[in-house]
Amino acid sequence: MMQELIPIAWGLLGIVTGTAGTIVGAGGGFILVPVLMMIDPTLPPTTVTAVSLAVVAANATSGSIAYALKGRVVWPFAAWFSIWSLPGAALGIWLVARVPRQYFAPVFAVLLIALALYAGVRSRGAEKKGHEVVLGKDNATKGALMSVGVGTLATFLGIGGGIVHVPLMVYWLQFPPHLATATSHVVLAVTALGSTAMHMTRGDLSGQWHRVIPLGLGMIVGAQIGAGLSTRVNGPWIMRVLAVGLIIVAVRLLLAH
Repeated sequence: MMQELIPIAWGLLGIVTGTAGTIVGAGGGFILVPVLMMIDPTLPPTTVTAVSLAVVAANATSGSIAYALKGRVVWPFAAWFSIWSLPGAALGIWLVARVPRQYFAPVFAVLLIALALYAGVRSRGAEKKGHEVVLGKDNATKGALMSVGVGTLATFLGIGGGIVHVPLMVYWLQFPPHLATATSHVVLAVTALGSTAMHMTRGDLSGQWHRVIPLGLGMIVGAQIGAGLSTRVNGPWIMRVLAVGLIIVAVRLLLAH
């Protein structure tokens, strides 16, 4: 049961999750949510997503600072995506309170498998030469629609959004993968912080801080490790590692369900 885990175990989980999540620009929520659900099957979706988003907020903020110092954040896109992700986040929180636990797990697993297949098939196209990405009218419209949808879906699932945002940025907006992961992390930080504040006003984090704090501290450390390692991994491998991880987590979640 979740109550039996000691703070150091949560901290180590946070480091591993934060490292992996930062490398692919996803924040780690896609790992943490199924882990929480498998550790304690009695937790309602609102609590699972609230804990995950609070921890992802710490990871994404730490990772965003690291990526910003490396000069890899495309700030016009980061600001535009962040603005449009917040209305979606509010809608996602409203939805998760209305979905029973028995439906939440299968929906989450199916989404992970779909994303894994997409990322795996398209991984060869992920190695893009460095080029300038411009926030023109077309990309602004696509980015707004994408961010509202991603904000809704990701907050509903408690994953922050990077795991959906990065593939869309790479394949729909033609971002180089390393710029996509860095820019996505900034958007993820804003969305997760906003979502956490909304969850706190609802009382969804009540009684969870003894888990959130060690997890969050571990995620902060993991974000710095992941940001450093990401420069050593090329675009296709980022997408392939992401695909394999998604399938493993999805299958484990379905078996546990």
